[in-house]
Amino acid sequence: MIELARQGQTEAFRRLFELHREKIMSIAYSYLRNTQDAEDILQETFIKAYQALPSFQVKNRMNFSSWLTRISINCCLDLLRHYQARQRKETNWAQNQLTNSAGDLKGGNPESVGQLQTLKDKIENLLEKLPPKQRMVFILRHYQGFTIREIAEDMGVSEGTVKRMLFRAFGRIRKYLKNYLLENNYEMSSG
Repeated sequence: MIELARQGQTEAFRRLFELHREKIMSIAYSYLRNTQDAEDILQETFIKAYQALPSFQVKNRMNFSSWLTRISINCCLDLLRHYQARQRKETNWAQNQLTNSAGDLKGGNPESVGQLQTLKDKIENLLEKLPPKQRMVFILRHYQGFTIREIAEDMGVSEGTVKRMLFRAFGRIRKYLKNYLLENNYEMSSG
């Protein structure tokens, strides 16, 4: 399919888009927490991929999915740099994350659910303060479930660099949350 798309067959490229759109949209949405921006990143990623498709090396070590992921990550980072001063918050994303995490609390203590929401809101705000690459690594690892190796490949950095960025991101979040967690008798493990 890739070879057909490289030859200019739009149907083949459309099929590649359909195969990979969900993954790219998920990454962009997790990072930007804004549906419209995520859709823009999805479109920009595939426009850039289409333009660069002739230079994509099928024989290269990187597969097409990883190549697209790298393009989308760079598009997200570019958008963040462009709108760095603008604060965004998407309540639907936070609600989805809360629902997924609090699923076992049905019928539980409403105070516990409220505390979980407050904690999630604090983490969301702290993610906004992380440097762009640390934020991306944290989101890919903890929200998207990527492995260290996958993140390194997709971002074009070493596994050691990814580990350092994760360590620093987690350290910053932990530092900011320390007082809140102590006040509310939460424990935060480092693993």
